[in-house]
Amino acid sequence: MDLLNEKYSDNPNFTFILRTPASNFEKRAREALNKLHKNSNDSCGEAQGFDLVLDSVMGEWFWSNYKLLDKEGRLILLGASYFTPTGNLHYLWNVFEWVKLGWKYIWRSKIDPMELGQDNKGVSK
Repeated sequence: MDLLNEKYSDNPNFTFILRTPASNFEKRAREALNKLHKNSNDSCGEAQGFDLVLDSVMGEWFWSNYKLLDKEGRLILLGASYFTPTGNLHYLWNVFEWVKLGWKYIWRSKIDPMELGQDNKGVSK
């Protein structure tokens, strides 16, 4: 992150937001969006959302990312590292890791396709 800030800090078109802590990620992303919008030539008021969000984690940030989309915005899921198993997953030795992975999968974020049409947003993988 320091490297990115060091290289692009002078460019008003780049803003980098760490996902941690997750508690105020959406607020910090909104502030960054408004800062980018203010630096652009578009003076139609406050920015509504991002046109494109690339997400490689999913997990607890899915809904924050979805809410940050503008109308006609697209959320692209590049993967779901949140569901990537960690440690030794030998089926005999580490039943706990398999149960934990299954629990994450069962309680993953789900979206109603009718809601996508109503919000005029898109999610693709």
